[in-house]
Amino acid sequence: QHTRQKAYRLAEEKTKQLSQSETAIRSIFQTMQEGIVVINKDGTILECNLAAQEMLQVNASELIGSVNRNPKWNVIHEDGTAFSIEDRPSCKALRTGEIQSNIIMGIERKDGSFIWVNTNAQPLFSDDFSEITSVLATFSDITAYRKSKLELERYLQIIDHNVIISNTDINGIITEASEAFCKISGYSKEELIGEKHNIIRHIDIPSSLYKSMWSILKKGLPWTGEIKNKRKDGSVYWVEAIITPQYDEKKSLIGYMAIRHNITDKKRAEELSITDRLTGL
Repeated sequence: QHTRQKAYRLAEEKTKQLSQSETAIRSIFQTMQEGIVVINKDGTILECNLAAQEMLQVNASELIGSVNRNPKWNVIHEDGTAFSIEDRPSCKALRTGEIQSNIIMGIERKDGSFIWVNTNAQPLFSDDFSEITSVLATFSDITAYRKSKLELERYLQIIDHNVIISNTDINGIITEASEAFCKISGYSKEELIGEKHNIIRHIDIPSSLYKSMWSILKKGLPWTGEIKNKRKDGSVYWVEAIITPQYDEKKSLIGYMAIRHNITDKKRAEELSITDRLTGL
């Protein structure tokens, strides 16, 4: 009787501990910021947390028991094409047994809006690892991040097409060139990258200017000045350049960035203003 009573007390204590542990885990599950959905091997949703409900704008009763493969969920790639049901991360993880990581998906909600999510799907196996019993899908809302990223890409594209920019390494070798730089110089990116700016240097610009420029840049200071350049076809153009040293996160010098403004018309106007129309002098 004493042994039996001790066993009962021990069982009661362990049951209580297990219940507390389960409550703690469920609390963590519900309060996580990532959306979490558990799907069985038949594609039926077994569990979902609050974040998943908020992101998808549905309540638990609408999700739990529904079939993940239901075509009513309009899911698209970043290019706007539809995800086939077989290629959805959770379905693919169930079918292949492989983890699906960082899959970007657009999911249409009730109101017609799309939420963009970064999704991971982890297959869950039976105790003996003989079969897949379910899959754990987690997803985070990247809608705002994606919007800002697209806006940034659009601004960068505008800059690339309209601002004459080039980057070089610490030895002055061109590593990047904007479309605007290619357009004004007449060289393609492939022709510019790997070369020095000597490729567009005009014979009229004295070496003393470049020596002065490098002297200032090596002190970690920006250099500003007007430079006469030569296009690939031999014609001339003028730019006002600002060249600044570039550093990495450790404050080590990694190269230089040059931003230029086309002042060819200004220079032509200056030439006209000091040229005698009669003699040409």
